[in-house]
Amino acid sequence: MQKAFDKILKGLLPEGETALLAVSGGVDSMCMAELFRSSMSHPRFAVAHCNFHLRGEDSDSDASLVRKWAEDAGVPFHQADFDTEEYAASHSMSIEMAARELRYDWFARLCKDNGYYGVSVAHNANDNAETLILNLLRGTGLRGISGMKEMSEVAVSNDGLAGVRLFRPLLGFTREQITGFARQAALTWHEDFTNAETVYKRNKIRNLVFPLFESINPSFLRTFSREMGTFAQENAIADDYFNAAAAKVNASPLPGEFLRVNVSLLRQDAHWKYVLYRLLEPFGFRDRQLDPIIRLVRDGEIFSGREFGSQGYRIVTTDNHIVVKKRTASSGLPFQKFTGIRENDVCAAVPGAGTYEFASAKVNVRVENIDGDVVGRVKELASSGAFSADVAALTFPFLLRHWRSGDWMRPIGAKGRKKLSDMFKDMKLSIDEKAEALVVVAPHLNKGYDETKDAGEHVAGVCGYASGKFYCRVDEAVKASQSTDSLVVIEL
Repeated sequence: MQKAFDKILKGLLPEGETALLAVSGGVDSMCMAELFRSSMSHPRFAVAHCNFHLRGEDSDSDASLVRKWAEDAGVPFHQADFDTEEYAASHSMSIEMAARELRYDWFARLCKDNGYYGVSVAHNANDNAETLILNLLRGTGLRGISGMKEMSEVAVSNDGLAGVRLFRPLLGFTREQITGFARQAALTWHEDFTNAETVYKRNKIRNLVFPLFESINPSFLRTFSREMGTFAQENAIADDYFNAAAAKVNASPLPGEFLRVNVSLLRQDAHWKYVLYRLLEPFGFRDRQLDPIIRLVRDGEIFSGREFGSQGYRIVTTDNHIVVKKRTASSGLPFQKFTGIRENDVCAAVPGAGTYEFASAKVNVRVENIDGDVVGRVKELASSGAFSADVAALTFPFLLRHWRSGDWMRPIGAKGRKKLSDMFKDMKLSIDEKAEALVVVAPHLNKGYDETKDAGEHVAGVCGYASGKFYCRVDEAVKASQSTDSLVVIEL
């Protein structure tokens, strides 16, 4: 394995350059570090360890293990300690996304300050195959099933830093090969107990799906690797097509804009849906989030002033352009007064994640990626005072407003529809509590609704406080399930 590794490394790390090794303390990264140390080419390297403080004493034990190994090897050691949970909460993102942003920003800083060529990570053939399956399930297209590359670049959130050059010298080795080398070299490593749990999707694939694949085709990892190579070639052809098409439809962005797409020229492309997907994907718009935008383009008209949101960006439509702008925490459509129902009723249109002022109170809206027990997470959020739904079903933009007479929903677990007024009666809400209830409205649930004729809307959910305790009711149409990838979370 050492000889094969040395050959791969020679093609990734130029002679005289220094690599920064991302070492967690697990078997994969400890094996990578040892292969660097034992290499006949004697590469220059340093070690970096992130302590995210998510696993209590185990996190500190991992840090100690990696530090001791670096000291014994006589190489520079860097450690960063992060309050990951606090960062995730303050930036309205999932723990996974927070950890990713924290580590890559730190890696970029280390590379810039110390002149490191790039960051070496311990992704292996099993990781690559797991990612392929996950991307198939998520619907990421051809690029998603092309697999990871031995060399790539990862963007960082800090505008003052360049992206991180990432290389993967273990990508051609299976986990079985890596573990075998680690045992032969008498390495010490720590097992993450969560790897054995089947709560997370990647773990389900690793522990449940792959054994089944192996029983059908013992060499399925080799087959996957070969197919990913083919997909990568096909994706390169698709990239050439996209780049040529994008050059035709991209207009010069105005100040404050990241992208401006000429819709008239876009429609002329035979594969405009694919081109639009590729243009908007880097800004967090994927899959069903794109459906309403695609409908606007397909139907032959763009309504000026329409707004759509992702976690970090928003789309504004003009008469002939789709414009992408950076989202600010307070950005959003202005409140609109409704007439004919309640004179002072207001409705807030929510185009994406952010903090909104509603009825003199702040409402925080965020998107949370889920890789684990979705139903359990929904219960956790509810107990902490947050309403949540499947982001693919409760798509942006949706509406927030107060209760109106006639509003109804199909509560999870209930038989048929139920008026909110009856639900409030069952819950014994006071007049004030009913008036302050926050109603979530998904426009797609009310096609053809006429507020001047119909008694009430089909709402996606309702939440608020009753006797000082938070409650939420979610409609069957937007509920999360174990197949849910992301949640839209509304915190009062």
